[in-house]
Amino acid sequence: MCGNTAGLALHHHCMARLTCMWTIQLAVIGWTDCDLYGTPGAAADIMSQNIVTELDLLTLWFLAVSHQTTTVQSRCAVFPCFAKEYAGMCFFFQSVRSNEEPVVMNIFLALRQYHFPDSYKSPAPFSSRRWLATSGEVRGQCLCIANESDIRTPAEDVETCKPFASDQIALFCREIIMNYDGSVFADDRTTVHWRLPLAAIIISADGCGRSLQLFNQVQITVLDMNDSPPEFDSNLYKFQIAENVNIGHEITKLVAKDPDEQGTIVYAIVEGGDDKFFIEPITGSFQVSSKLNRELTSSYKVKVTADDGEQSSFTVVDVEVTDVNDEKPVFSEPWYYFDIAEDTPLSSVIGQISASDADFGDNADITYSISSHWGREKFSLHPHDGTFILTGELDFEQLEHYVLTVKAQDGGTPSLSTTVTVYMNVLDVNDNAPVFDPSSYDCQVWENGTIGTSVLTVQATDLDSGKNAQLQYSIISGNSKGQFTINEDSGVISVAALLDRETIPIYILEIQTTDLPDDPGQRHSGIALVRILIQDINDNAPEFTSSSVISVMESLPVGSSVFTVHAVDQDEDRNSYLEYYLDDAGNRLFQLDRLQGTLKTRLALDRESIPEYIIQVTAKDQGIPSLSTAMSMTVKVADANDHSPMFSPKSYSKELTEDISLGTIILQVTATDDDDGLNAEIRYTIVEGDDNHDFYLDSHVGELSVQQRLDYESEKTYHLVVIAQDLGDVARSDTAMITITIRDINDCAPMFLDSPYIAYVQENIAKLPVHVVQVIARDDDSLPNGKLTYFIESQDEGTSVFSMNSSTGIITADQTLDRETRQQYELIVTAVDSGDENLCNDFVPLVVLYVSQEFKIFFLSRTYNFCESRQKLADGVKGLPVFIFADLTVVDDFTGH
Repeated sequence: MCGNTAGLALHHHCMARLTCMWTIQLAVIGWTDCDLYGTPGAAADIMSQNIVTELDLLTLWFLAVSHQTTTVQSRCAVFPCFAKEYAGMCFFFQSVRSNEEPVVMNIFLALRQYHFPDSYKSPAPFSSRRWLATSGEVRGQCLCIANESDIRTPAEDVETCKPFASDQIALFCREIIMNYDGSVFADDRTTVHWRLPLAAIIISADGCGRSLQLFNQVQITVLDMNDSPPEFDSNLYKFQIAENVNIGHEITKLVAKDPDEQGTIVYAIVEGGDDKFFIEPITGSFQVSSKLNRELTSSYKVKVTADDGEQSSFTVVDVEVTDVNDEKPVFSEPWYYFDIAEDTPLSSVIGQISASDADFGDNADITYSISSHWGREKFSLHPHDGTFILTGELDFEQLEHYVLTVKAQDGGTPSLSTTVTVYMNVLDVNDNAPVFDPSSYDCQVWENGTIGTSVLTVQATDLDSGKNAQLQYSIISGNSKGQFTINEDSGVISVAALLDRETIPIYILEIQTTDLPDDPGQRHSGIALVRILIQDINDNAPEFTSSSVISVMESLPVGSSVFTVHAVDQDEDRNSYLEYYLDDAGNRLFQLDRLQGTLKTRLALDRESIPEYIIQVTAKDQGIPSLSTAMSMTVKVADANDHSPMFSPKSYSKELTEDISLGTIILQVTATDDDDGLNAEIRYTIVEGDDNHDFYLDSHVGELSVQQRLDYESEKTYHLVVIAQDLGDVARSDTAMITITIRDINDCAPMFLDSPYIAYVQENIAKLPVHVVQVIARDDDSLPNGKLTYFIESQDEGTSVFSMNSSTGIITADQTLDRETRQQYELIVTAVDSGDENLCNDFVPLVVLYVSQEFKIFFLSRTYNFCESRQKLADGVKGLPVFIFADLTVVDDFTGH
C-alpha cells in the first residue's frame, strides 16, 4: 500500500494544544488484486484525476517532544467525511524542524473496492461542510465520530467506506482516539495557517482494477487558547544597590511575555524580601519599600510571579546590598589595660587591641595608630593587627604608667574613626639593688661599753617597690667573735659582747642589706662598711718588749750607747705614753734616757773583771691613774777579740804504712783561745803540703784523717802546714807543722821489661854453656821487697837443655843444639821478689838457627829497644792492635856483610 507524499513543516515554540484548519491535497492511486484491507497486488496504469474539495477536519492532537530535542516526531489522526463511492484513503504527513530531515507519519483508511467506468469523472467525494472538533484534555479521549450522512457517494457502484484500526491510531466505530503518551504538541504562534496535501485512492466496485486518484487540500487555521503561561526573560535577575538608597527607589522593571492573545499579566512578590521590596502589579516596577541595612542583611532573594489569570510563572530577583561607610569602627573593649614588666626585652609583644567595623570591604579595613604623643618612644602599634611592640627601655622607678590614645580608622571614603584609651602599667621588677647612703660609716664606742649599747644605725634605700623594696640587714664579716649585733629590720648596730680595745682596737663590719622579693633567686643586696673605733681606757700596764739580757762590748768607750729599752702599752694616747727609770745600782754604771729608753755606759767595762751586771728598769704610762711595770735586766760584758789561738804542741809527726785504710784518723791538732764567744771559736785548715788532698782535716775538732790511697812509690814523706783561726770580726790565727812518713809494703809485683822475649841460638856450638838471652824484671817496691830472683819454671817436656842465673836472669844452653834434631824450644821463666813472694811469669820461645861451615851470623847487640804505636782498627773490629817495629842488623861472618 503506497501513495504520494507531501511535506508538512511544523515549527514548534512551546507545548500546546491546537485546533487546526487543514487544506489537504488528495492523490488517488489505483492498484489491483487488493483485498478489503488494501493488500497491494500488481500495479496497473490508472487514470488520474484531480478532485479538489474542502473537508472539515477534526481537531487534532499532536504528540511531540520538547522543542529543545533534535528531531520532533509528530503523529496526527485525520478522519474525513466518508462516502460510499470511495473505496479507500491513505494520508501522509511530515513533521520537519528547520535544518533537519523530515519524519514521515501516515494514517491509513481502508474502503471497499468499487468498479468505475473508464470515462468516470466525479467530483471529490468529500463534504464541503467543515467539522469542528471539540478539544479534549485527557489522552485517549474521543476526538470525533464520522457519520454515514456525512459521506457523499459519487457513483452507485462505490461502496461505503468502512474505517479500520491501524497501527498508528485506533479507529473504532468511526471514532478517532488519541492513544499516545507525551505532552501536547507546541506550535509556532507566528504561523497561524497550515496547508497539507491529502491523497485518497478510490477503487471501483466491479473489481476490474480501475481506480481514481483524488486530490484535495486541507487548510488548518491555528486558533489561540490560553494554554501558555507568561515567561520572563530570565529565571534569575541579579542587582546591586547601595544600602543607603531611598525608599521607592526603582531597582528594575520586570517584564514577562505571554504568547497567548489578549493576556493580562499581574506581577506579585510571593516569597523573600523581608518586606524590604515592592513590585507594581501592572508595570512590574521592582522598588525598595523599606530602609536597607547591609550590616543586618547583605543580600535578598525575592521570588516574583507573573500571572495571566489562568497560568503563571516565576523568577528570582537576587538583590545584593552594597556597603556604604556608615559604621564607625568599634573597639572590643571600652579601654585596655596591659601590665608590662620593666625588664621586658625590646621588640617583645605586649598585647593586642582589636576593633571591628560592621561595614564591608575597604569600609571595614581598619588601621590602628597611636594618636597621642606620650609613649610613642616606648611603644609601637602594628597598623593592621593592633599588636603593641615594646620599642624603648622601661624603668618602673622613673615612670610607672603610660596612658595612650589609640585611633582605629576605617578605609572608607570619607573614613570614620574612633579612639580608645590604653593604659600601660609598668610592673616593678627587682632590678635595683639596695643602696646605702653613705656607703661607709665611722663611729666610736668605749671599750668598757655595756652590752646592748647602741652604736650606729645604718640605712639603705631600694628604688623598687613593694617586697622588692623591703630590706633586711645583717653583718656578714668583721664580727667573727660576735661583739656586735644588728637589728635586721631597723639597721641599728649594738654591742653584743665585752670589748677590749687592746685586743681589737677597730672593727670594720661589712653590713649587707637584702631585698625580699617573692622569688628568693631574684634577691639583690647592697654592702656598707662600718668602722667602729674602740675608745681606750687606761686598763693596761706597760709591757717590755726588749730583751732582759743584753751584751756590751768591753772595749767600748765611756758614754757609748749600748742598748735601747723598749716597752709598749696596749692603751692609746696618753694612756700609752711611757717613761723609763733605772734603780740606784744601775744609775751608777749606766745612764737611761727617760723618754727614748737609750742605755749608755758611765764607766769602762772589763769583762775579765766583771763579766755581767744586773739592773732594774721601770716603764710608767701617763694615764690617770698611772700604771707601771718593772723589769730586771742582765748586762753581760761581751769579749773583744784580743787573743790569738795557740797550738799546743806546735809540731806533730806520724809514720804510716802505704796501705792504711781510707778515713783512718791519724792524729788531732789542738789550739786554744782566751777570748770568748766567736772570738774563741777556732777553725783548722791545711794550708800547705797536701796538693793532692791525700788527707782531710776536720775544721772544728782538728782531726786529721786519710782521704786518698797512699803510695810509697809515689810519695814517701808529707810536710803539712796547719792553721788555727778564730771567728772574730778581725780574725786571729796560729800555725803548726805535721810530718807524715810513709812506710813501704810489698804491693808491687815484678814485671818483665822487654816481654815477650824471642831468642835465637846457633846450633852445633861446642863451647858450653852458650849464652842464649837475658831477661830483666823490675819491682817498684823498696828493698828488701824489691829484690828479685829468676828461675826457669818449666821447659819443654823431657828436656833440661837450658839453665838460668837467679840473680842476673841470663839463660844459657848447657848442651849443644842440633837444628836438624829440634828447631825450637819454649821456656817459661819466673821472677819473684823478696817480700810476700809476688811472682811474674813470662814465655820465652827459643829458635835454633842453622849455621853453615863457611860462615856464621850473629846479632850486633844482645838487646833492642822497640817503639810501640797504636792505631785504630777498622770499623767493627774490637780491641787495639799493637805493631812492633824493629831494626835488626845481621852480619855474615864469611862475607862480612
